[in-house]
Amino acid sequence: MSKTENIANPTEEQIQKWKDQYGQIYLIEVAEEPESFEANTMPMELDELPKLQGWLKKPDRTILNYALVNMSKNMINAGKSILNSCWLGGDERLLKGDGHAAAAALQAVDLIEIYQSKLKKL
Repeated sequence: MSKTENIANPTEEQIQKWKDQYGQIYLIEVAEEPESFEANTMPMELDELPKLQGWLKKPDRTILNYALVNMSKNMINAGKSILNSCWLGGDERLLKGDGHAAAAALQAVDLIEIYQSKLKKL
């Protein structure tokens, strides 16, 4: 799939094709409108809000390496590299819009799996 082809609203069949081709597929959702603070009120749940959606494949080692190197310098840029490299389809505002892209990038960083480890000198 080339970067120019974007399936904004994939069908269940398309999602299954992606799963067959790439394995695990992830859905990122970002609220369409920013939340404003109102005293003495509870924020609405994301499921109750209009939202933008994007589908990603699991990042490979090269993408993860790049993101890990850049994560300490700029978390949003690390997430954007994952978004751009793993993007399968969805609302392109998640890639290009300032607020939406930043929120999606911060969620994409969660695709980096960190394992507890230890090194001992013997």
